[in-house]
Amino acid sequence: MVLIWYAENASAGQLSAHFYNLRRLVVFIAEQRGGEVNEITGTDLINYRTSLRPSDESLLGAVASCLKKWYALQIPGVTEDAIRFLKQVRLKGAQKGKPVLTMDPESGPFSDIETQAIHEALNGSYAAGSLDLGDFVLAWLFILLGQRPRQFALLKVCDVIASQRNDGLLEYIVIVPRIKQHNQTHRDELKE
Repeated sequence: MVLIWYAENASAGQLSAHFYNLRRLVVFIAEQRGGEVNEITGTDLINYRTSLRPSDESLLGAVASCLKKWYALQIPGVTEDAIRFLKQVRLKGAQKGKPVLTMDPESGPFSDIETQAIHEALNGSYAAGSLDLGDFVLAWLFILLGQRPRQFALLKVCDVIASQRNDGLLEYIVIVPRIKQHNQTHRDELKE
């Protein structure tokens, strides 16, 4: 029932993340109990936390908001002591930025050589005619602005403004919707 609530009120990505985090927790509890899981207790959460490596403690933090929502919706299955435990304990979040700081070759940023290769392949594909103008421009917008795909999906024709500069050259301004602002619709706040 709580996943239905997320399906109706949150993004597909959030629903998916809650499903997999909740599934991981329930599988752990079922293995500990040797059977079916009818409710999640504070003891279950303590045992789950103890089973995690320090670097994986964020897995409990990731499922905590789902369990709190479950309890708040008054759906049976999460005990009061489980919520009490979650409110008392300080949980680590997922470590952010490590791939960038360590220049991880798999999940970190592109190196200068890789970036140059991407630029050359993009320009070469457009010059050869294997990439149309719309895809070429969109790829360069991603490279230059680093916006989220949803921000580009929300763009309208009126968000691209061409104006004449003092030196006679054309200047293009792209007005991008900001999407991570709380309590706003997606086009309430725009950024040049």
